[in-house]
Amino acid sequence: ITMAKNHGITNYVELGRAIDIDGSGNIYIVGSRDGYNYFNDRSVLLKFNALGSLLMEIEHDQNFVDLSIFGENIYFAGRVISPGYIGDFYFEPNSYGDMFLAKSNLNITFDWAYMADHQNYGDSYSTELYVNEEENIYIIGGYRTDIILGGNQLSNINSGFITKCTPAGDFLWINNFTDQPHTQFYPMSISGNANELFASYNYANNSPVYTYEVSSYSTSNGNMTNVKTLDYNVENLHYSSASNSVISSIDKDENISIAEYTTNLIEDWNFDFGGNSAKAWVLGMNADHDENLFIYGYASNSFDFFGTQIEKGLFLAKLGSGGIIKWVHQFPDALQAKSSGSFSAIDVSSNSIYITGTFYQPLQIPGEITLEPAPDGSIYIIKYNLQGDFQWAIQEDFKGMELCLTTDNAGNVLLSGIFSDEITIGDTPLSSAGSSDVFISKYDENGVFDWAIRAGGEDIEYVGLISADNQNYIYLAGEFLSFDVTVKDYPITLNEGDGNVLIAKIDPNGNPVWVNSKAGSSINYGDYYCWPNSIKTDAIGNSYIKGHHADSTYFDNILLTNLFNGPDNYKRYNTFIAKIDSDGNTTWAKSISGRRWGYDYNQMDIDNEGNVYFGSQIRDTLIFGEYFTYINSGSSDLFVSKYTSDGELDWVKAMESETGTCYLNSVAVNDVNSVFVAG
Repeated sequence: ITMAKNHGITNYVELGRAIDIDGSGNIYIVGSRDGYNYFNDRSVLLKFNALGSLLMEIEHDQNFVDLSIFGENIYFAGRVISPGYIGDFYFEPNSYGDMFLAKSNLNITFDWAYMADHQNYGDSYSTELYVNEEENIYIIGGYRTDIILGGNQLSNINSGFITKCTPAGDFLWINNFTDQPHTQFYPMSISGNANELFASYNYANNSPVYTYEVSSYSTSNGNMTNVKTLDYNVENLHYSSASNSVISSIDKDENISIAEYTTNLIEDWNFDFGGNSAKAWVLGMNADHDENLFIYGYASNSFDFFGTQIEKGLFLAKLGSGGIIKWVHQFPDALQAKSSGSFSAIDVSSNSIYITGTFYQPLQIPGEITLEPAPDGSIYIIKYNLQGDFQWAIQEDFKGMELCLTTDNAGNVLLSGIFSDEITIGDTPLSSAGSSDVFISKYDENGVFDWAIRAGGEDIEYVGLISADNQNYIYLAGEFLSFDVTVKDYPITLNEGDGNVLIAKIDPNGNPVWVNSKAGSSINYGDYYCWPNSIKTDAIGNSYIKGHHADSTYFDNILLTNLFNGPDNYKRYNTFIAKIDSDGNTTWAKSISGRRWGYDYNQMDIDNEGNVYFGSQIRDTLIFGEYFTYINSGSSDLFVSKYTSDGELDWVKAMESETGTCYLNSVAVNDVNSVFVAG
């Protein structure tokens, strides 16, 4: 090591993203000022000389992700996340943000900058760029709905793109990575030569199971020339002219592997580095009256869990006082990603714990049966008693996402989620009216199917969450983008400004009692920044709903606003907690004002007095109404809060962070005395 320098002594959450060197040995770095490798982080641009002396430091409110130096020019790729300038060039993103490409000299004075556009509404981002020996620039990224670059347009709802640009800023072509739209698409890396490009990416379709691919493309028109499907994610690749091959680095279950491929994408060799890294997360947590905890989780590799070795896959465990494991069941190699909704539910009165998920490979229930999935995937519900004895398993052969599991007061179990096209649940066929609809299904305590209904309209419905009261009525809270919606046969029209948060009450036979909408906003696209991510209902039918909201959002006649001063894009990231009575009227609604989005897809809970407990990730200062302001200590703090049944903030507890990432997955209570938190 001949030189080592640190930057950001007073800001330890900085994160380096990309580095390059000019002909004089000067070093250029783009990094995040927020400690995350996300598409919505502010940036820092740094220039050092060859000895490590800082020559230039520019803090930027836009999201710079990559740079490449060619002679006296620097090319930058990133995302415009707020109205503002890149050099002398002013941009306003269409919605959440849009990709940009910019060119500067070595003093970071910009010659030109270009931002992607859309025909109507959409967003986009870039992940990496590559400049070949002819100084042509190639960028990879993702988009939703459509994307326009120069005179080139793609329309594929949700996909990844690859594009070519000249040094003068003219876009020559743009192509999709694949022919089909995907619900999740993540371009990773790009490299190449004068004739060929090589790119890696991963994608999924309403599934926690990703497809990992490396492809080659013609530099003249962007057409795909070859593709190779892999078992793991290629995070970086590099074309080597010396060996005329492609070198890749791969994430194998949180450990590193490298491999070399020919230009025809045939593997020559690979090497795995040793290690003991793993990721694990909680999918659901429930408490009984004796303060036993039931933890449903996932592990990417083996790890120690309160003295018990957990292997890769899903697990369900019962913990007694002090974290003593009473029993554990492991489902080897099974996978379930985190999302909104609830993947576990407890019914203490019937001595039952339920778990759910999707599976695409055979699901081995320990000591019992093995479920075989349908070709496109299946859903399972598994019931155990609280002593850990297997009771039964249900399998529904369709691909469902954003699952939410609950029980009613009669021992029935209910499941909701998102589906597309035509499916059959039990003996009931359902058809989506648009891209995706919500389903709700009901089973008795023996797992016998009772009924299933759908809710949706002509567009996309993103989530449908359910809960039940003591009279066995079901309450639905969802994010609906359609204008003309039916819940079973109950119609409702959601105009702009009415809100996209749809709530409904459904009787025990599956018939809607009422349907209405909440979280309407008067600001531009305000409805689209409001969605629910959890619901809990008390014995008499009061529903507590948690979610995100934009600035100036109404719950009936209650207005929620962001309390920060600043541009509109800093007022989008707020949390709401609302109490809705059994007739669909808002009893109260409270807001937690934020300036940056924090991960908030988790379970909440209520106690037997109607107090509600929930939490979230904190990435910036939060204002809890007029009561309390929390200033974060790190880049990924967590909080848990209690609101009384009257909507008053009782307390806030924080878990401080330094570096890295923390998530809060579940908050559970069994009475007014104990609160359990998992993440």
